[in-house]
Amino acid sequence: MKRFRLLLAVLALALAMSVTAFAADGETRDFSFENSLASDLKALGLFSGVSENDFDLERAPSRTEVLVMLIRVLGEEKAATSGEWDHPFTDVPAWADPYVGYAYENGLTKGISDTKFGTDTANAQTYLTFMLRALGYSDSKGDFKWDAPETLAGGLGMLPLIVDTENFLRADIVTVSYAALSMELKDATETLAEKLIAKGTIDAETYASSYTASKLTDKENESKTVLSAEDIYAECSPAVFYIEIQDKNGTPLSTGSGFFIDESGIAVTNYHVIGNAEKAVITMPGSGVKHDVTGVYYYSADHDIAVIAVEGSGFKTLDVNPLPVKGAASVYAIGSPKGLQNTISQGIISNPRRVVSGATYIQTTAAISGGSSGGVLLNVYGEVIGITSAGYTDGQNLNFARPISYLALANTSVATPLDEYNWNYTKYSLREENYTVKAGDGIAPEFDVAFYTADGTMPTLKAESDNTDVAVADIVFGDTYVGIVGVKVGTANITISDDCSDDSVTFTVTVTEGAQRELPFVEYFTKTDEVALNKGATKSVTVSYIAVGTEEDASVSAKIGDEKTAKLKNIVCSDNSVSFDVAGVKDGSTEIVISTELTDAVKTIPVTVGERFYTAFDILKDYAMENGEFTDTEGDAEDCYHAVGRTYSAGDATNLIYYPASDKLLLSVTSSYMTGNLDLVLTRESENSGKDIDFVINYPTFGIYGRADIMTPARIGNGKSTALKMSEFEGAANIKSAYEQYASQLIVAVLYEFDLWFKYDIPEVDATDLGFISLDYAAYGLTAE
Repeated sequence: MKRFRLLLAVLALALAMSVTAFAADGETRDFSFENSLASDLKALGLFSGVSENDFDLERAPSRTEVLVMLIRVLGEEKAATSGEWDHPFTDVPAWADPYVGYAYENGLTKGISDTKFGTDTANAQTYLTFMLRALGYSDSKGDFKWDAPETLAGGLGMLPLIVDTENFLRADIVTVSYAALSMELKDATETLAEKLIAKGTIDAETYASSYTASKLTDKENESKTVLSAEDIYAECSPAVFYIEIQDKNGTPLSTGSGFFIDESGIAVTNYHVIGNAEKAVITMPGSGVKHDVTGVYYYSADHDIAVIAVEGSGFKTLDVNPLPVKGAASVYAIGSPKGLQNTISQGIISNPRRVVSGATYIQTTAAISGGSSGGVLLNVYGEVIGITSAGYTDGQNLNFARPISYLALANTSVATPLDEYNWNYTKYSLREENYTVKAGDGIAPEFDVAFYTADGTMPTLKAESDNTDVAVADIVFGDTYVGIVGVKVGTANITISDDCSDDSVTFTVTVTEGAQRELPFVEYFTKTDEVALNKGATKSVTVSYIAVGTEEDASVSAKIGDEKTAKLKNIVCSDNSVSFDVAGVKDGSTEIVISTELTDAVKTIPVTVGERFYTAFDILKDYAMENGEFTDTEGDAEDCYHAVGRTYSAGDATNLIYYPASDKLLLSVTSSYMTGNLDLVLTRESENSGKDIDFVINYPTFGIYGRADIMTPARIGNGKSTALKMSEFEGAANIKSAYEQYASQLIVAVLYEFDLWFKYDIPEVDATDLGFISLDYAAYGLTAE
């Protein structure tokens, strides 16, 4: 008898862990996978069943259960169950009262009548609508239709194939909820799960151990056939095209790639490819047949996606798969890099969800070069998972694609003619949304701005206060800071806008009690309250001002107290700022005085000039010793510290090596554009010389680190080592002389390489502090990155 009871217990547990039910067509539906999803959601505190192991997945959910799930994924269950809420419904069970009351008072539900919430079952449309709202999408604002949410939900990746929208069960609630956790909130890079973790609804460690974003993807892929690289190219390449952007006269401006998603001519590319186009023409692979781009269905600068209309029909198309991708999965990219149409490259997913500068990408090792933008990133089943968009030029295999799920937001009902678009845009991002300043004081909060203009120039920004009696505002430091001066106690709204788009951003400033100043007065803003530099070094300074209590314009001026200690150079004055360079002459102290014609108030900036004791040689040596790997060599070779530095791209890298015995440094550059290394041997000069480094350049041939298309490689000294001292190019005039005498590539590249080292590898050190020359690289054909 005991054995029989034990057998029944085992059978009951097996049934609970592998539930089956009959679908509408009579086929048996297996819920074992959904049961595992439910277990994960239960661990996160988002789902529960009728017992510890029975999640009751085989029946349709009630309206109350759907509402409870919504409140949980909103992270509001604690608020619902701990508060006192009212509702007018008479058919709500006691356990659900706080949930329904919370939802009713917060506008999440209205019920089926004035007194009835509804006890019938909830369908797929109801639950998908709830989940989309949880992600920030609004049916009332036109993001989707409440009676047809499947389109948006499916495009975002919230509707895996195992979800049955016709016979919607609790199992399907589990699947949709599981998928929704990895979805990004509308207009954000934060996922629903990350939002719940931040609110404390989900424990971060439990989430990391219990949730796998690609679990649904893996399940769906079980029934698919993996294609070979040859099959991928043969089946998918015909749907990918080359696109040329032209002005209204047909003059080519730029090129890119795109791909078809509908045989009627609906195609996808990057926003930055099509942006500013007055005309665009695509070229089909193989045949070379050209088709005009006639319009744009949809575009988003934020998501860098555009859906375009191409003249013609019967095009080969690609299927998309918006489900989360898996790290290290094999992928293929097809596009037209450098105009080489229909080039395929293979790689893996380096990171399935990489956020860079506030934008989400799929990071991949599949090669993506200029011209590949707008092309396609495919999985091994030939499905589109991303739009190839960008890559780091100074890194190896660091390439990025926009997730294809952004396509879900597109409206393809009507295409607007291409030449009717004003493509200019400006996107603002605030560090904070509320600021406080005392009356009589000023602050200069920083903001971020991304923009696109036809000629590439920065838009002219302006800042305005809606209550100048409380606070006044203006753009200071030239671009990404807004100066705010408190006038009297109160609140004002500050709006930042520009002259090229309709975009703007508004934040609030609260003025508190302070030492009010007699009007009119001037408030100065500077990021440099004092200047400390070495002899021979240069610092750039900008001082802006805001005048309060007057509309009179006046220029600012800058003077230095003792020109024997430091000098001001390159002074540029405007209506509300002055910028200049401070150059150290000899050790000592003085001050800079900033004044305007409006008031007697001045701004003083202390200046201290010192000798150069801690040199560039010392900094690079210490960097190598602290970050390098010590090599204890045998024989005649010297012991050394070897620090691998920056990597540019495939084949381009910089290494730094320090030899303690001879006290010398070797900066070795390997470039795919050179047939050998360029070695810069750096040795310390005597302290009395006033210089800190000698350069000895060894090479077989020389190039400009991947910029051979800008400068022609040159041979120097018939292959022999050439010694160049810092004194030979001290100052712009001698740079020019040395440029002509020794060969521009060599000298400019030496200085350029040092600038990059201090910028990227040792950013806490300002190279200008060391007496290095501020060189106008553009004048020599280089762009300082």
